[in-house]
This record gives sequence, structure tokens and C-alpha cells, in this order.
Amino acid sequence: MKQAKFAESIGISRPALSAIETGVTKPSFPILYVIEAKYGYRHEWILTGDGEWYVNPLSASIRESQAPYKTSDKVLNFWIDRLIRILEEGDEKKIEAIKAAIRALDPGNKKDDLSKNDYYDNKDKDT
Repeated sequence: MKQAKFAESIGISRPALSAIETGVTKPSFPILYVIEAKYGYRHEWILTGDGEWYVNPLSASIRESQAPYKTSDKVLNFWIDRLIRILEEGDEKKIEAIKAAIRALDPGNKKDDLSKNDYYDNKDKDT
């Protein structure tokens, strides 16, 4: 697979992938998880080289098939709260990492991106 196609498949630019490959930057956790989900390379192995490099397809398949039954409202609320907090902090790098991960996991919805102003409610609109 060519570098540009791989970069697009994980939701980052080719120069960003090049910077990761050459050690200029480290991949963000959202990008690592996308690589793990799409290609089966464990994020721990990518970062440290320790352990098995691959995700066991059987255990991944079992986890995936049981996921809807194991995820509680408490877990979902925990992650939703973290996402909201990151968006409210306004750290552009973190927001871009989240967007990249979502785009990579759901590539069919590229046209559904929001503008920067759409991330926050404009409280003056209602008053």
C-alpha cells in the first residue's frame, strides 16, 4: 500500500505520516487505535515494540461481537464526557486527532464535517 493511501485510510495527511515514520513526531493514541482497528497492529507494539505485533483476530472478533452487550451507559457517558471536555478546552491538536480517528473509522462520511463554529453553541442566538 502506498504511503498516501495508508495515510488517508487512517485519517491523516501524507506529510503527517511521513513525520511519524521518520520519528519527527509520535502517533497520537486515536491514530494508533485506528491502525489497530483497521490493520490489526497492536498500538502497544507500534509504540514500544513489546509483545505480539498483531491483534488476535479471534479475540478481536469475540470482543467486537460482544461489544454492544458489554458497554454500559456508565462507560458510554465516561467517554462522551471526555470528548465534550476536550472539545470545550479547544485544544486544536486534540480536536484534530479526534476528527482524524472518526474519519478513519467512518470514511464514508467525509462530507459530513462541521466548521469550527459548529462545535460550540452560540448562546447569543437564543437571546
